[in-house]
Amino acid sequence: MGDTHRLNLPALFDDPHLVVFRDEGAGSLKLWPVLRYTTPCREFTCLQVHASRDGLLVFSNTISHASDRIFYVCNPTTRQFAPLPQLFEPGRQGFTTSISGLYLHQPSHEYRVLYFCRVLPANWIDSVAADFYVMTVGSDEPRRFIGQPPPSSPPSIGQALLKGLPCSNLSAPTFHHGSLHWDLGRYHRKYTDKHDIMVFDTTVETFRWMRRPAEAPLGLWTLLSEMKGALALFSGSDGVIMDVFVMQDYKEEVWVLRHRINLSAAVTALPQFDLTMGVVNEREFLIELPGRLLHCDIDGKVLGVVDEDGHRIHITTYSLKESIVPLALFQEQKGHGASDEPRPFFLGM
Repeated sequence: MGDTHRLNLPALFDDPHLVVFRDEGAGSLKLWPVLRYTTPCREFTCLQVHASRDGLLVFSNTISHASDRIFYVCNPTTRQFAPLPQLFEPGRQGFTTSISGLYLHQPSHEYRVLYFCRVLPANWIDSVAADFYVMTVGSDEPRRFIGQPPPSSPPSIGQALLKGLPCSNLSAPTFHHGSLHWDLGRYHRKYTDKHDIMVFDTTVETFRWMRRPAEAPLGLWTLLSEMKGALALFSGSDGVIMDVFVMQDYKEEVWVLRHRINLSAAVTALPQFDLTMGVVNEREFLIELPGRLLHCDIDGKVLGVVDEDGHRIHITTYSLKESIVPLALFQEQKGHGASDEPRPFFLGM
């Protein structure tokens, strides 16, 4: 591995494992473990991925309840890890904390985490509110609240933020043009009008809307990704015909239809519920079906069915870029107990 960075590898989840695909060539993909529990343990019940950036993964292990999550940042290639700062004390009643994204803040050259905290109503009937915070990895600086949009923003941004962003393992943000992007069309139709894509500018750290392609259906199959350096949206309503729209002009938000993928030769009927996809490279992607993963190309050809070897594998929509670049943040975190932190999981590639 002569380069400091390698190609992105699609990340998948198999409780209690996290695995990624390695491209073995000739259309063959091989599962490769990254995280797993070292021994069966009831105390730690679930590993979950929350963010990925520059060879780093953010994940959590949950102790019996989501309010008890412990978040970690790690580099599986160098086998370095450290706990992330807690937004609130673990076990706080009436709140659950999650992570929307990890990014490099260019002005300060700091890695920062975008947290959101859901306020759970006592009667479980009222709307759930969500507050957004930013914290710097490896820093003692207090959390910074950014949950309210600026006065000039459309009211719909505030309404959507109150509902929170979708579950991170189902809709990972796409980093492009210095911003994190989420396709919210199927989650917040009541508030998004026709804009549908939520954008978080990682430099000024504010939210805004972006238009998705007008021709793209708000179907059950959708994936926001990158293709040849441009923002790309996979969209389909029946699971058989998949359109791929590519953003031709980012500033003017101009989309063009680049591909139409017909999967009818691979499957005759697909279940009509939310299904997950993951991008392997510029021409290949994965589709999660009950009990199997399809490996397809942009022309609709099925390259193979991934052998799950008796495991139930789920696509996380994240990818992992192998990196051997040492980062100071792990040294900085040693003062926060990183070196003494008990590790109930195996880490490495």
